[in-house]
Amino acid sequence: MENESDKVTMIRALSIKVFNPRSRNKFRHAEITKSIDIAGEADSGSDAISMAAQVKPDVVFLDVEMRGLNGMQTAAILRGVVPDTLVVFATAYDEYAVQAFELGAIDYILKPFEMDRIHTTIERINGYKPMEW
Repeated sequence: MENESDKVTMIRALSIKVFNPRSRNKFRHAEITKSIDIAGEADSGSDAISMAAQVKPDVVFLDVEMRGLNGMQTAAILRGVVPDTLVVFATAYDEYAVQAFELGAIDYILKPFEMDRIHTTIERINGYKPMEW
């Protein structure tokens, strides 16, 4: 019989211009797919906003550089559209991390992704509790 502690909560996610074939394969690794469901992928900020409004994901993975709106602009708009959705930046640009956290991102991971770092991000998403002021 399965214990409550053995159950894994599936994270519903959107990926916005984050995954190239190599990083997509890492996220689809067997352990990861037990906890994350990539419910949609887009390659622009405006597509991300529309998709998030429909899907209402638990988390959106954003890159900094995207077609149209950049990741920072997209994150700011997502806050108003889907305020309960978490944002994780997954990018090759380390210089935007402070701005990302100022926009409410819960994590900022650098490409190329390492499996240990992906696991840390998933643990952070699963353990996230909004701050109470």
